[in-house]
Amino acid sequence: MMPGTRRFFYCLFGFAVLVVIAGPVVAPRPEAAPVQVMQGWAVWQQRQCGACHGLLGQGGGFASDLTEFAVRTPLPEFDPNAAHSAMPLPASGVLLTDAESASLGALLFWVAKTDIAARWPPEPVKRPLAATRDTGR
Repeated sequence: MMPGTRRFFYCLFGFAVLVVIAGPVVAPRPEAAPVQVMQGWAVWQQRQCGACHGLLGQGGGFASDLTEFAVRTPLPEFDPNAAHSAMPLPASGVLLTDAESASLGALLFWVAKTDIAARWPPEPVKRPLAATRDTGR
């Protein structure tokens, strides 16, 4: 045997043992959204909440972004039908049912506790070139 060959094989064996013990490092898959959260998303879309409110950096921006709403408001106190400002909620004037309120609350609390909030939006929204061009006026 050549000098150093034995040490090389010992190192290689040690590395293989380490890999087997450590196991593959795999990022956990995100948890699928529960049924009530999906129902809340349907309410969000049907009632057009995003026309005024933001969620995950997207939305109308006329009212508060609700991404971290659950951090500020405990679930028992969540009532989208309550007037929180001069504008009645929902803006359509048709109050949400108890089931719709519960589903919408489940959506907002799921968004607040899920890591998707840190990854959304994937890149900044860019304005079209015509909107950013200086016209000299």
